[in-house]
Amino acid sequence: MESQSEISYIMPWRVMDYDCREYGRQIREAQRANEALDKAGEKVYADAGERLCKVRKEERFAPVYTLCLYHGEEAWDGPRSLKDMMDFGDEEPEEGDRQTWEECFADYPLRLVSACEPMDCSGFRTSLRDLFEILPYRRDKERLKELLERNPAYRRMDEETARTIGVLMGIKNFGENEERFKTEEGYDMCQAIREMMEDSRQEGIAEGEARGEARGEARGEARGEARGEIKGSASQIIEIIDNIRKELHCSLEKACKVGGKTQAEYQQAKVICRKP
Repeated sequence: MESQSEISYIMPWRVMDYDCREYGRQIREAQRANEALDKAGEKVYADAGERLCKVRKEERFAPVYTLCLYHGEEAWDGPRSLKDMMDFGDEEPEEGDRQTWEECFADYPLRLVSACEPMDCSGFRTSLRDLFEILPYRRDKERLKELLERNPAYRRMDEETARTIGVLMGIKNFGENEERFKTEEGYDMCQAIREMMEDSRQEGIAEGEARGEARGEARGEARGEARGEIKGSASQIIEIIDNIRKELHCSLEKACKVGGKTQAEYQQAKVICRKP
């Protein structure tokens, strides 16, 4: 199970590595068993070739089929095969060496199950069907409500599936409170998900109120600072003009000319400084 991150871009290689490791494990296990029988004096190998590789021609191994479950909410943007990771050159796909390389290349697919993409779950025979069916609607409240109403399976989930849905659906503290949703038939995930949606709604309201208060405070502070600056500038104008008048014993008109201000600016400053 993988979440999308930088690792998503090498997932085809990782899946191939998983498969190879499992096949290697099976082969080594068969080799050890054959060696033990051979040392015990039993006839194990039909010829020198079998003895050399320690595997008998008739031996068969369990096939490996690796699925990558991506349960992120954003669309998968990583490669979906080993070929998508390769550099075949800069030519067009149907020209020159690139076409030759692509035709000869042994591709390896990434069998991706993306939980954010709706899929046909009718082929599933276990509770995985209910898990994969609900995940694409994690942020679509209306579709989620519709699914919970028409599918009774979510009212009697088995423990393992219920816990998985709890984690992937983002139900907070589900593990700590899971007994509250347990019934005689199983776990009522409908109730758990409804409570989650209600909690999200309340959190959204609280967050909106908090943002509103913060913005109001910020605007109030900004306005207060601006008014303070304006008032400070006005008081400076008054102080400068009054000092000139006092020193030169002149009229307001002459003091304003000396101070580089108009009488209108001086009177406006007086009005500003009288404001609370």
